[in-house]
Amino acid sequence: PPLEDTTIYLQLARQGIPMLFLHHAVCSFQRWDGYRKMVGGRYVMPGYTSDTSLLSDYRHDLILRIEVLDRNHPVNSGVNDFTIHDEGYTNIQVEEGIHPLLGTSHPDCHPLVGWVNRHEQSTCLYLMMGHDKNAYQNETFQQLLENSIRWLAGEAPARK
Repeated sequence: PPLEDTTIYLQLARQGIPMLFLHHAVCSFQRWDGYRKMVGGRYVMPGYTSDTSLLSDYRHDLILRIEVLDRNHPVNSGVNDFTIHDEGYTNIQVEEGIHPLLGTSHPDCHPLVGWVNRHEQSTCLYLMMGHDKNAYQNETFQQLLENSIRWLAGEAPARK
C-alpha cells in the first residue's frame, strides 16, 4: 500500500480508535499483511498469489440466512437470525483470535460473516454484508450498523 495510507491506519490502531469495516473492505490492501491482521481477514484477489487454491470468490444476489452466533454481544442487541439479499464471499482468510458474531450456512458464502478483532489498541469490527441497496434496505442490517456504530463509540446499542 502507499506508505501514507499504511501510516494512517497504523496511527489509528495505535491510538485505540475503533474501526468498522464493511463488505468490500476485506478486499483492500492486498499486499499489506498488517491490514489483514487489523480487519481480521482478507479476500484474496487474483494477481496477489501464485497459489490459486488461496483465491477467494464471490456470488451476487444470494439469499443468505444469517445466524447470530453471539447473542450476548452488544452489536447483536435486539437482533435475531435473519435473511438478507446480498453478495457472499468464499475462501476468505480469517485470522485466528477473531471473535465470531454472525455466520451463515449458505454454500456460496464463507461461514463467518461478522466478527470483532483486536489490533494494537483498537477494536475492529467487520461485517461482510453491505454490497448494494438490497442489503442497506434490510431493517436488521440497519440495526446491526446502528448497534455497531454505537458500540464502537462506547454507547449502549438501543434495543428495538
